Amino acid sequence: MDLADRLSMLRARADGQRAALDCQKTTETALVLPFFDALGYDPFDVRAVEPEASVEGKDETVDYALKRDGRPVMLVECTAATKPLEAPGAPALLRHAEAMDVPLVLFTNGIRFQFYAVDEGEAEPPDGPALDFDLLDHSSNEVDVLRRLARPVFEADAVGAAMRAWTRSRQVRAYLTQQRDAPDAPLVQFVATQICDENVSGDELDRLRSVVQNVLDELLGATEDDNERPAPRAESPVPPGGADADTQRRTGVFEKDIVKRALNDL
Repeated sequence: MDLADRLSMLRARADGQRAALDCQKTTETALVLPFFDALGYDPFDVRAVEPEASVEGKDETVDYALKRDGRPVMLVECTAATKPLEAPGAPALLRHAEAMDVPLVLFTNGIRFQFYAVDEGEAEPPDGPALDFDLLDHSSNEVDVLRRLARPVFEADAVGAAMRAWTRSRQVRAYLTQQRDAPDAPLVQFVATQICDENVSGDELDRLRSVVQNVLDELLGATEDDNERPAPRAESPVPPGGADADTQRRTGVFEKDIVKRALNDL
């Protein structure tokens, strides 16, 4: 059975039982262990799923260590499905994982699965999970990322690269989504430097802002709803507090023709 199908079955189970999963152990039994199993980690084989695993040979333990070829590849901490998912111990557990050469840390309440990538040598812990997977509301792209974590194909270097790429993708999408609502002067000026051969006046930049907004609507809207094309926006005013256009012009390295074609499509 495909991973997407197994996740769909698990989602239906979560919908029906969530209110009753008010303690950690019932959540683990109903949702967390089946999730491990969907990724190829047999919850009945301690060589794949080790409960109460020791951390760095100390008295400290984590709820589970997922293992491949005799080595832990993921440290897991759980809580009840009815509780909000928080990770107050993430920095400490990430340090333990780094010392143990474990590439991933997972915090879960059986509904949300927050995967943190362990980057060797990073001075500060990440400001958020590399992947925040919601069992009840997820995309096919997120399922594709999960496939890389499956036990039969797990490779630490490949997983680390995939998680870093997914983190950057999430950050870029968040930035572009914010810009779609109100493109700021630096972005508009950057686009102007790519598509215009001469300096652009402040009035022209103001008109270009609405064009940039429309293009972002189309590019981002296409991934959110392929059946509905966003309506063009009217010209947008300069965002409050925006700096003077002529003092914030930027240069860039994008191919001008790519942006030109996107604008010509309007």
